[in-house]
Amino acid sequence: MTIPVSFLLGLVVLLIHEELGDSLPATGSWVRLMPWLVLLPIPWLLSRLTMRSLGRVLLMGPKGHVRLQFAFQLQAYAVPFIYYLIMTKGGLPSVVTSLSLHSILAETLILLAPLLIMESILRLGERSIQTTLSNSSLESGSLLGVSRLRMAFFITTPILLFAGVTDLVFLNRRLEVFLSGTSLGTTLGLVMMVLLLCAVLPLVFRLLMSTTTELPEHLARDLRQTASQLGFPPRSVLAMDTGYRAVNAALVGPLPRPRYLVLTDGLLSVLDSQALRGVVAHEVGHARAGHPALLLLVFGGLPLLSLQPLFLGFGEASTAVILLLSGLAIGLGWAVLRALAHRFEFEADLLSAEALGGAQPCIDALRRVGELSPQSIHRASLRHPSEQQRIACLLGWESDPVFRTRFKQSGRRLRHAIAAVTGIVLIATLWAQVVLWPVDRAIYLFYTGDFPAAQAQLAQLDGELPAHRERLVEELTAEANAAIELLPDGGEWREISGELS
Repeated sequence: MTIPVSFLLGLVVLLIHEELGDSLPATGSWVRLMPWLVLLPIPWLLSRLTMRSLGRVLLMGPKGHVRLQFAFQLQAYAVPFIYYLIMTKGGLPSVVTSLSLHSILAETLILLAPLLIMESILRLGERSIQTTLSNSSLESGSLLGVSRLRMAFFITTPILLFAGVTDLVFLNRRLEVFLSGTSLGTTLGLVMMVLLLCAVLPLVFRLLMSTTTELPEHLARDLRQTASQLGFPPRSVLAMDTGYRAVNAALVGPLPRPRYLVLTDGLLSVLDSQALRGVVAHEVGHARAGHPALLLLVFGGLPLLSLQPLFLGFGEASTAVILLLSGLAIGLGWAVLRALAHRFEFEADLLSAEALGGAQPCIDALRRVGELSPQSIHRASLRHPSEQQRIACLLGWESDPVFRTRFKQSGRRLRHAIAAVTGIVLIATLWAQVVLWPVDRAIYLFYTGDFPAAQAQLAQLDGELPAHRERLVEELTAEANAAIELLPDGGEWREISGELS
């Protein structure tokens, strides 16, 4: 499941395309799409050049390997650069605007099309090169070809889902204004969108990735029986084809349903039945302890709920202060993510030992994986402690009852702390919504066409308003007065929006 960096860079271009400046064409014209005929085939041409020179590269030994890796990188980084040219000199955003599609999903698909086409051409070309390399002594390194293409489409799913849901919301004017025009609606909408993604993405992962319920025959019965004994659906244990490049296991899905336990072909090929039982129990331990949901809460729910209180508190701060606070928040978030991820790995290991009646299966799995990746034995990563630390924790749990008691107590304290922070954030969020609702109600009434009620609501606003809302209230009051002159009894805002501007 290697992330396609070239595709991610292309998405960054899409994200900032409105900020690219004067290089965007002023008007949309199909003539401006002519550069596409030259630009789109470039990844294919680079791939063909690499393929044609592959014979000479194979004869160069180690130097050829370096040259081949350079060619792969050149192809990959050509994709976001060409996409940038298509978005600017090719005039794609202006053309989409000129089509007047009235569909966010359709516009998003058109904007993404060149990037997806180039990524597909590039990755399919890499697959052809890999096929040739498989018959030679020269390895292709970390190149995964089609696997990266599947990941690119998987990453696209949240974007398309958000666009499709937005189209559905826009069918109802009141719902559209509530979700897009009010702080309460925006907060609730984002939370619901996160929950929808949690439900949809595991299913998309199952559909797009090379997964199957067919486990190796000599392991299937034992692994499914282990999962069933631990309360995990046996049919949700999947094998994943990675060409034996990945030796890993993962729990896919933060919610109880849908959720999958994925074992890569590399892991299934190097571990025996006992070690694999330890791996299954470890991943089920994550589910039993609620680790995915806790991580979603801490790094998804709480930041979303904190947006409005933070905006109220720091809306008037200088740019330098905001940048400083943002940097501190990112650093703190990184440290908290590392600490929580490591803690949860230890907890899952110990739950595995508890479920299987001993630590040996999990220890066997850790030692075997450590033999395949020696650097991980003593080196911790962002998400995982080192194998040495994990084995020491398992041995301590098995031999020292005091260690076991203290570990469980620290787990309870951690969850109490998360609950306390969640409570504080919820109180702050409710406070922010109470402060913002009077203005939000006026916004809702105005844009849904009840101009007299909006004018009355604006007249009732007294006391100190949040600084960033004062100018908004002034402009909204002027527009409401003008709207009532045009439609005294209220009406459709869109009908007079041009005259109000």
